[in-house]
Amino acid sequence: MHKDLLQNTLNFQHCQRNFDLTKTLDNDIAQHLHQIALSTPSKQNYVNFHCIAITNRQLIKQIAQVCVHEERDKLLPNLKEEFKNGRLQNPQVDAHMILLYFVKFENENIDHSARMGHKKVANWKSLTNMEIGISTGAVGLAANMLGLRTGFCKCFIEDNLPDFTQYGIDKQDLEVILGIGYPLHKDHTIHTDDRFSSSTYEKQEQTKIFIK
Repeated sequence: MHKDLLQNTLNFQHCQRNFDLTKTLDNDIAQHLHQIALSTPSKQNYVNFHCIAITNRQLIKQIAQVCVHEERDKLLPNLKEEFKNGRLQNPQVDAHMILLYFVKFENENIDHSARMGHKKVANWKSLTNMEIGISTGAVGLAANMLGLRTGFCKCFIEDNLPDFTQYGIDKQDLEVILGIGYPLHKDHTIHTDDRFSSSTYEKQEQTKIFIK
């Protein structure tokens, strides 16, 4: 059992950039994963972030199309035409299910126009991002234990995202997206369209300190 836990953690370490969209993610599994995301520890059990779960394919595809670097044409001029042809820079978002994590500012009664720069705001946002990390870690590991694979995305153009104001959420507050689904290829770097691949990185060596 402990070996399975480690292997699933190692799977979670890799960003899955391809998904077998011919398979269907069971709604009960999706609902349970979302509940796990909402059930992790936070400071004094405050709710400092919103987590929207989406399984609607049309909406996921719409969001995936804007999950690109804002200056991608400047950074990757040789791929400009490929981008025009619909290549997704972050295909890990084009998954069976995505979780969108938004910072929830209203707990601190912080004025929207003065969020950044204030020490109290910066410290609170740092804490909130840590709580988001705890949540994504739990749900990501759970998903991998169920045979699913996952991938994080931090590059997206907020202005082009769908509107979430009906839920009381400002799309400008989006912090990270987690894609979840069944893998299409064993090689996690290959994109779902099988035409492109992304770089992979060796895990930096970490000092292991274990005190008995």
